[in-house]
Amino acid sequence: MQRFRIRFQAACADNLMELHEWRDLQQTIFQERLNATDALAFVRPQAVNLLERTVMMARADGLLDPKTEEVFYRLQQLLQVPNTLLTRALTDLEELRAATHIRAGRVPTIQSALILDSGEIAHFETPATYRHVTATRSRNISGRLTLTSKQIHFVGPEGGWNIQFGKVLRIEELPNGVNLELGVKKGSGVYQVERSLLLAATLDALVRMHKRLMLLPQTEKASRHIPQDVRNQVWHHDQGKCRECGDSNYLEFDHIIPFSKGGASTFGNLQLLCRRCNLKKGDRL
Repeated sequence: MQRFRIRFQAACADNLMELHEWRDLQQTIFQERLNATDALAFVRPQAVNLLERTVMMARADGLLDPKTEEVFYRLQQLLQVPNTLLTRALTDLEELRAATHIRAGRVPTIQSALILDSGEIAHFETPATYRHVTATRSRNISGRLTLTSKQIHFVGPEGGWNIQFGKVLRIEELPNGVNLELGVKKGSGVYQVERSLLLAATLDALVRMHKRLMLLPQTEKASRHIPQDVRNQVWHHDQGKCRECGDSNYLEFDHIIPFSKGGASTFGNLQLLCRRCNLKKGDRL
């Protein structure tokens, strides 16, 4: 069993498992006269880790390639990993699939509590905290963010504002929200939300449709793309653990010098952080 685990870990070392590697593992099971079910149960923690890494690599791009999704489910089936051990990965996969559809122009329609103008359709709504920054101080303003076919609404106890899509110059997805750069001062800044991936995707699609631009990756996410070989280098350098706390769960690629401050998607400027440490860091150096 130990020899099988060593071979299994070697097959997963590049964050992939190709067909010939799977066949080699099957051959090992046969040669060592192992029970296949028992052998796969023995390496289940490593199998879960491999599947979570597959989703993490896709999340770095903010898009779900059909081949990646196919590989994930095929591996899950071959490695006999139950859904109960992949709750977070499956949730992330579902979000990625939804974000990919949205970026392609398939924006969902929802019911909103706001009284909208005639012909105005709501597409996304979430609790949000706006980080209001002035020359002397910064404070958080709680409210609700609603994206419609015409504009962005932010409504809170202190009032709110509307943002026309034509005023949006740049959309930057952050671990805990979205940074909006506008052509006007009012409303420009960071909106902290739980579902930052879906918010960024919906904003990007609606702004591009309004400005009659191409949909899909002519976006902030595309320019942040991390090549596969660089991802593998970072993963091995950080030994598959958060560089801050050492946790190996819910890992994300983080730009040490934030992308918004000119940081590049290169090996020397990337690190692994767990989601908790990444949220804590935000876009600070």
